[in-house]
Amino acid sequence: MDTLIDSLLPSVWQEVSMDDRGDGFEDFFVNGNPNRKDENTLEIVISDAEGNAKTVTLKGAQPNKNPLNKISRCELKVDGDKNLIGMDLNGDVVVLKS
Repeated sequence: MDTLIDSLLPSVWQEVSMDDRGDGFEDFFVNGNPNRKDENTLEIVISDAEGNAKTVTLKGAQPNKNPLNKISRCELKVDGDKNLIGMDLNGDVVVLKS
């Protein structure tokens, strides 16, 4: 089974342990199919438990890959510019390299 990092560019993202993931992750629903901005960038609509939706940008995806494909709910970390900077799918954790 593929892990999140298999669909992401290793030059941009890194796998971390649950202990090293940091704060700021929130539970979100992933809505519908993403809009591909270019071969490595996706726009994804997510919503919180109250149904408040927003579009976030995922940079550093492998060409023509979607790490959140067939995922309906996961913990995400989003920065102030609405960029995904962390994803946690049942303990499979990746964060954007700094």
